[in-house]
Amino acid sequence: MSVVNELANAFEQLEQRHLYLLELAERKTEEIKQANVKAIQEVVKFEREQVKEVRRLERDRQQMTARVMKEFVPHEPSDVPMSEWVNKLPDEEQSLLTQRSSTLLAAIERLKERNELNQELLSDSLAVVQSTLQMIQPDEEAIAYAPAGSSAKGKNDYQRYSAFDSKA
Repeated sequence: MSVVNELANAFEQLEQRHLYLLELAERKTEEIKQANVKAIQEVVKFEREQVKEVRRLERDRQQMTARVMKEFVPHEPSDVPMSEWVNKLPDEEQSLLTQRSSTLLAAIERLKERNELNQELLSDSLAVVQSTLQMIQPDEEAIAYAPAGSSAKGKNDYQRYSAFDSKA
């Protein structure tokens, strides 16, 4: 198997992992809508495992990219984006890598959009919980020991009703 095919396979494996993460994100969306905390926690657990695997696959892809560059474009620095050197490959390899990388980027973009939606849903849910708590909790100013009909806003309100004349 050529290094270009290995790199194309790395792109494909990354795409598959991202598509699985997308499925998990869609499942998480439904669980957020249902307010099912246990299921959300379970999905997050699976996501963490997949993210670890994506990181490992990404390291492998970077190593394979370096090997492809060393073989086909040895004069290019290793940090040059693929879009700048892929056109120097033979047509068949160029087409394969371009197609695989674009499908991977599309999967990543869809996952990003779904994660942003989930973040918005979670923020909205948190806002609802906070406003509900504010409605349930009594106003702190209303909790005080004061005679009926008087305000409990300040301590100085009671000084004018003193039984002793402090000026004497």
